[in-house]
Parts: sequence; C-alpha cells; structure tokens
Amino acid sequence: MLVTTKLLDDLLGKYVTPVLTRSGFRRSHRRFLLGQAPGNLVLVQFRRHQLPNEVAFFFEWSVIPAAECDFQNRGQGRPSQPSTTWGIISNRVRVPIEIAPTVDIEAISQGMHISDEIAARMRSSTSSTWAFPVEEGIDRFGAAIEGLLTTGGLIAQWQAMTDREYVLELFEQGQARSTLAVSASVGWPQRYVAMYIDDGDWNILEAMLRTCEAEIFGGAWTEWWRKRLTARRADSGGHHPPRSKVVDDLPG
Repeated sequence: MLVTTKLLDDLLGKYVTPVLTRSGFRRSHRRFLLGQAPGNLVLVQFRRHQLPNEVAFFFEWSVIPAAECDFQNRGQGRPSQPSTTWGIISNRVRVPIEIAPTVDIEAISQGMHISDEIAARMRSSTSSTWAFPVEEGIDRFGAAIEGLLTTGGLIAQWQAMTDREYVLELFEQGQARSTLAVSASVGWPQRYVAMYIDDGDWNILEAMLRTCEAEIFGGAWTEWWRKRLTARRADSGGHHPPRSKVVDDLPG
C-alpha cells in the first residue's frame, strides 16, 4: 500500500499539480480547488482505490456553488473540505481507450446473444477506475492525464464552469449531466437558488424557494436558504453580498 500511495503521489506531483496550479487551482493533498464566491467552485480530486499490486484511483470532479459549502457545513464549528457529493454537476473522468486494458468482447459474449451495436459500444467503453501495475511506473498514465487536462480541454471546461451564467446555460440546454451520486441541491430550481442566493434577483429567488417548499423540499432545506436570503436583504440593500465563510476558511 505504501508503494502504491507513493506512486500515485509521484504521478500527481509530476503530471497534475504543475498544470493545475498554473491554471489557478489551490492544492490540498490529492484535491484541487478552483474559484471563489460568489461564483462556482470546481473541485478535482484523485481518490485512491485499493486493488492488489496496482496503483488505482478515481479521477473525479464537481461543480459546487460557493453557498452550498456553507449549507453543507451548517452547525459545524470547523468547516469540512468540500465533497464531490455537494456538486450540482459531478462526474468521473473515464480512462482513455488508448491506454485502457484490452477487453476480448468475443470471449465475453461467447454463448450470449449480443447485437453488433452493443458489442461496438462495449469495445468503445472504458472504466472509470484508473489502474496500472506497480512495475509499469507512472509515466504512461500520468502523461494521459496531463493530456486530458491540457489539450483535452478539461482545464478550460472547469475554468468556464466557475461562471454561473455558463453553467446555467448548460442546464437550460440539457447538457449538464452527472455520473456521481450527490447529496446537494440536485433539483431545479434548487440549483439556481444555490448559485444565486447571494446576489440574484430577490423576487425570482423568493418564487423559487416557494416552489421548492411546495413541490420539492420543505423543512430544513428551504428554511436555511430563506434565512440566508433574508439576511442578505437586511444587509445594506444587498449591494455587498456576504462572502462564503467556508470558502474563506478552506485549506489552500
């Protein structure tokens, strides 16, 4: 385990940390955070996965409204680090087919009735578990991740997602999909409330909160967000929206 952990950290140190920090991400161990209130945060993390004699991990990312961090940490004395489950969009990056293990579809499907279309999908599908043998070393997989971050456009995509208007357009166009389970503001209009609670139009937010209370969520969820909106209304006419305390306190 010590060997696989060191190799993962070596991979991040050589191929990931330099390009992400140059792009404005703040690092905390195997986690990288971009953005600030009142915009969205983007969390990128490399979460270890245990496989015998292999370096294995999940490459995950999530778009988290800054105010969502305060909601998730409500009642806690010391804020916890953001989680991918807090995101309004949360995904895993899949292993590129160029470096994915070869799968013998014909052997798997022997004796099974699988259409050519399904077989083609199976050939083009890859795992979300990144794994390579210890003896292989870090360079092949590390270079693949670096390529996805840079020429593959992941960094540019994440930078764009700190802009709430851009994310709003993705939702409106049906292009915002998640592949990870989430525990955050996952419905609509919850997502709008989470993104715009500190500087959005009061009347729109009030109407959306009423919708949430009547149709989606009552109780603690709506109560917390309505209190935040009320506090903002009382704060100098809303010209200076409060900065997220949790975001200020996050480790750099």
